[in-house]
Amino acid sequence: MILDRRGGQGRLHFRCSSAMRKQVGYLAGKSVLVTGGCGFIGRAVCERLSGCGCARVTAVGRTDADLTRQEQVEGLLARERPDVVIHLAGSGRGIADHLAGPARDAYENLSMGLNVVEASRRAGTARLVFVASADAYPGGVQPPFRETDLWSGLPDASHCGYGIAKRTMHVVLDAYHRQHGLEAAYLLPTNVYGPRANFDPQRAHVVAALVRRFCEAAERGAEEVVCWGSGAATRDLLYIDDAAEAIVRAAERCRTPTPINVATGTEVSIERLARTIASLCGFGGRIRFDASKPQGIARRALDISRARRILDFAPSVPLDEGLRRTIAWWRRCGGRAGESDERP
Repeated sequence: MILDRRGGQGRLHFRCSSAMRKQVGYLAGKSVLVTGGCGFIGRAVCERLSGCGCARVTAVGRTDADLTRQEQVEGLLARERPDVVIHLAGSGRGIADHLAGPARDAYENLSMGLNVVEASRRAGTARLVFVASADAYPGGVQPPFRETDLWSGLPDASHCGYGIAKRTMHVVLDAYHRQHGLEAAYLLPTNVYGPRANFDPQRAHVVAALVRRFCEAAERGAEEVVCWGSGAATRDLLYIDDAAEAIVRAAERCRTPTPINVATGTEVSIERLARTIASLCGFGGRIRFDASKPQGIARRALDISRARRILDFAPSVPLDEGLRRTIAWWRRCGGRAGESDERP
């Protein structure tokens, strides 16, 4: 693989060797453009794609185009003319960020999604993978969430603007598939964690936020760490390598935008998660849960039967192992927040 930085700091070009191109599959010989490709999940996806025999993989970041501006997106796609687009870019990250900007979440995510789909059609793109979010699910659904639950109510109030924007794009993709023949995949990933995530306290997801908090508390010998919420909320946590594998499999296999969950299918409580991370970080103080702080949706676990059937996907990295890898990365690269361009 040859890394070409012709696009500057924002855009990276991955050119695969002729040996890699000998691999058989839909992506072999194809040019692939990844929005948000310079971010947390995007980089992992690009690394996976580099071994699929693609002719070129282009990672697009914020310096290449403002995806909320239609003319910029159309210009980008017209220049690149990719065979496949994987749309990962988005606005909105942790719960505090969602609560602070629901209107921004709705506007920016809808704008980006609509612009990328229409520009892809105009550029003659054959296949588009849209990476949405489990935040699109209704707030009152009981786990495990099934794809048939998607339209049974509004998303939780803590992320409603973001969730509705991501959900609406399923209707858009279905319309473009039926009217224009655009092949598409529509993925609903759960909380993704791992090395190179965004560890900024104001924007981090739960795993990154807790890893940073407990590592720093252990280093300074703190007596107590306070966590938001009661600790009773549950999450379905997917390691970054597994998430990237599922996304690439969707690019290889999916032709219609049938919703597909990408997750582990397992619930873990925030209290158990916090205590596990504390132990792995070597923190021996008290853990206090502040129930006056928001904790988001009460429970989350996704049914992955459809992913197993369509993508032949099953997660391979156990939670404890993924947490160890994440903690080791943070301690090695501590102080550098992730550069995520996307928040699926």
